[in-house]
Amino acid sequence: MHFLFATRDELFIAIAKIAVLLFIVLTVNAYLTWFERKVVAHIQSRWGPHRVGPHGLLQPLADGVKFFFKEDPTPAGVDRFVYYLAPLLALLAQSARGALPPELARQLADALRDHLGLTGTHLGCEHGVCGACTVIANGKRVYACSMLAIDVQDAEIKTIESLASNGKPSPLQQAFVDADASQCGYCTSGFVMSATAFLAENPDPTLDDLRKGMCGNLCRCGTYAGITEAILAMSQTKTSSRKKARRG
Repeated sequence: MHFLFATRDELFIAIAKIAVLLFIVLTVNAYLTWFERKVVAHIQSRWGPHRVGPHGLLQPLADGVKFFFKEDPTPAGVDRFVYYLAPLLALLAQSARGALPPELARQLADALRDHLGLTGTHLGCEHGVCGACTVIANGKRVYACSMLAIDVQDAEIKTIESLASNGKPSPLQQAFVDADASQCGYCTSGFVMSATAFLAENPDPTLDDLRKGMCGNLCRCGTYAGITEAILAMSQTKTSSRKKARRG
């Protein structure tokens, strides 16, 4: 490195500058991500359920930079004019129709908890990582923190409250109790909802299937052994019931 820097001090100064620059870039990126979420929420609450571009309000700006550098991000089969300008025109058209009900412009998790009183859906990371907020929409597992209520207003939403019958826990909920599959319990509702949808998709999973199929839920207390036992017990119960039905 002697041909680039005359002294060791100059090398350290250069490294420090690079570190500071990297910190600034990461900080600005984090701020822009936060800012985008705030702006999108404001636009949707004021003018309706339209998000410009596939990933948010600021996506066209990012795509414009890519296009400037000869990389066309327009989705295949989509006209460039429609991709960039039609969403903006739609926003203007929607603004004339008035604002959405405030609960529809909120996160699905917030709408469930604050407006419907379904507090069994918990908020953890709020970034679609931990799975504590998992609910079932039209039979599929979704993170309630990662979508707006307006996005699923016509869907059938099932929360942890929907599983009990006449005040009695569902068989899967009871299996979690029997296997002592919780400690603090904060993630349990998300695990139960995810496991409910998982068993509907794969009624007789192997241990490897279970690990892959439930990898979207995290337990900070580390009760994975009990969770695994509960889900496998449910799958074995269903398998035995099907065999008995065939014999009968």
